[in-house]
Amino acid sequence: MTAQGIRCSILTEKAGAFEQACQKAEPMSECGRGDQMLLKSLKKCVFALCFGSVLLYGAAAQGATVTTDLNDTNAPTLRDTGWRIRYDNAEVQNVSFTGKTNGNNEGTLQIDKIFTNLGPITICFEEINPAASNAFGLRITLNENVKNMSGTDWSDFHMTLVDTNPVAVNATNSDGTFSNPSSLHPGYAHFHGDPYVHPPFEMTDGGTSANFADFANGTFTNGTTQAWTGFGIHQFERTDTQRNFCLVEMASVPEPTSFGLALLGMLLMFRKKRT
Repeated sequence: MTAQGIRCSILTEKAGAFEQACQKAEPMSECGRGDQMLLKSLKKCVFALCFGSVLLYGAAAQGATVTTDLNDTNAPTLRDTGWRIRYDNAEVQNVSFTGKTNGNNEGTLQIDKIFTNLGPITICFEEINPAASNAFGLRITLNENVKNMSGTDWSDFHMTLVDTNPVAVNATNSDGTFSNPSSLHPGYAHFHGDPYVHPPFEMTDGGTSANFADFANGTFTNGTTQAWTGFGIHQFERTDTQRNFCLVEMASVPEPTSFGLALLGMLLMFRKKRT
């Protein structure tokens, strides 16, 4: 699923939940006529924003759905994380995982990403089975060869970990070791520096212990490739829970343009309705 797909699905889910609540409510309740009109407007806005996003960034390079276990294939017994990645974007290539024999860091995920437009590239991390007990969980290092073939020089770049199931309460591992959410290890999927290397940009916000990382103050020239390394990713595991999350990466364009195209989507939609 693309980044705009994730955002739109979240908005659509919220609209659907609101609609179900209204359908169950009695007449003249809190879901009155005004709220019903608001619901209709919300649905229209969701559609318009999603349509505008596709116009702005371009569609993702759709490919066959691929899953790769985060288990060292050269030494299957070395380190099996119990996780896998899933993606359906042909711009994701040459995926491999190298395990480590000990320590919290379970291994290195190597990926090549070729951005052929300004659309995002999304890779989802899936816990293959619900955890048998609380644990420190998935902790890996992500290295990427990032190639800009979008036709545009980039002045900034953004990475986001989308986690819809954060840990809300503290817990202890089955072996008694510490795995409670903290300022360093919050209860949602987050980054750590192993250390970060990301030419030609500087990290301007987020990063360690955050679920996002923003990069700027440089120019990533079209047609060039940069080796980015040291992006630690961590997600706690909790008993009988699959704590899946997604990594979304993209270069951005000025926000006024985004807003303008979203409005264009709304205008086209309403014009079609009138005709």
